[in-house]
Amino acid sequence: MGLTCSGCGKKIEKTDVYWHLRIELWANVESNFEPMLKSEVEVDRELELILQRIDITDAELLENEVYQAMQFILCRDCRDRFAANPLNKPFLKQ
Repeated sequence: MGLTCSGCGKKIEKTDVYWHLRIELWANVESNFEPMLKSEVEVDRELELILQRIDITDAELLENEVYQAMQFILCRDCRDRFAANPLNKPFLKQ
């Protein structure tokens, strides 16, 4: 099979159980643009600035600003660690 865990690098044997992890990130662009609350001149100027930024930005970088998808293979230990703390937040001492 030739799989390794994306988290720890452990070789995954044919008889091992493993997990697929898919993460998708996408921008909520609708909340950043409210044309109804602005004058036509303001909307036109904002659109012009957006188009200028698009023209000078690398296509891959621009795409990553809007959408990213990642896939990983995890062993049981890495799955357990991820599931217990998916946002990698520090644990608070009580």
